Amino acid sequence: HCRRVFQDAYGMPPREYLAILRQQEAMRLLAGGDDTIEHIAFRTGYDNAQSLIRQFRKWTGTTPGEFRRRHRGELLFLTPLDVRGTRS
Repeated sequence: HCRRVFQDAYGMPPREYLAILRQQEAMRLLAGGDDTIEHIAFRTGYDNAQSLIRQFRKWTGTTPGEFRRRHRGELLFLTPLDVRGTRS
């Protein structure tokens, strides 16, 4: 019942919404700081950097390192729907 109510309210299942929130935080940390990919992976709930890199590539079509080079210093203000639209 809760899943159905959540999906009706947000237009996606809770698991997908959580994945988007993790992606947003990873993107924000990559653009705005100098933390290592490993540290960002742990902060966003991944077991290791490789897991984050693999998932990030699925989301954006690029690696976290390349994303950081392109967006360094930017303040990213994303909504879950903004991020959802960036997925490949």
